[in-house]
Amino acid sequence: MSMPDFNTYITGVLKRMEDEEGITWKERKSVSGRQFLLTAEDILPYKIYIALDFSIRENTLSNDRSIIRTAYPVIFTSYVHHLSQEELLVEKIRAVMTRRKGRDLYDLWYLLSRGVEIRQDMLRKKLAFYKISKVTNADIVKRVASFPKKDFLLDLRPFVPLNERDHLPEFFEILQSQIEHAFANDKG
Repeated sequence: MSMPDFNTYITGVLKRMEDEEGITWKERKSVSGRQFLLTAEDILPYKIYIALDFSIRENTLSNDRSIIRTAYPVIFTSYVHHLSQEELLVEKIRAVMTRRKGRDLYDLWYLLSRGVEIRQDMLRKKLAFYKISKVTNADIVKRVASFPKKDFLLDLRPFVPLNERDHLPEFFEILQSQIEHAFANDKG
């Protein structure tokens, strides 16, 4: 889909959601695509925020589709199309190696803790996009170990419930240890 066609399509969908469901939206700045923040106020006793990110920098390598599952009495009649877990994992490895965002470390830990396998073929392709020829497990462990705790805490705080924020410093150390362990045991 071309960018003008995408813009027309997504704007139409968002306007229809606003008109029919009362879900408001606003566009946010994005480096490589489009990003929107949706806000629903009348569904639950509190506001619900959903961020939508659409990247157009590169083609995906492995797509998947899922049905949204929820405890709420909502019926979903279509799939959500998204990157596969394996592609998300190599995206997060690349992100950890090219920027310093606490959420990338969290996502890397989360995907590894779910047992997602590292696809070396995908990792090579993702790294090539940034003109990185190779990253070893030792490189990843070194990068994770050098990540400043302060940056992790500042980046992750907005995503963590207030009553859990005091546990973030300890969680950071656990997360680093578990990532190091995962890459020490992986032969990639």
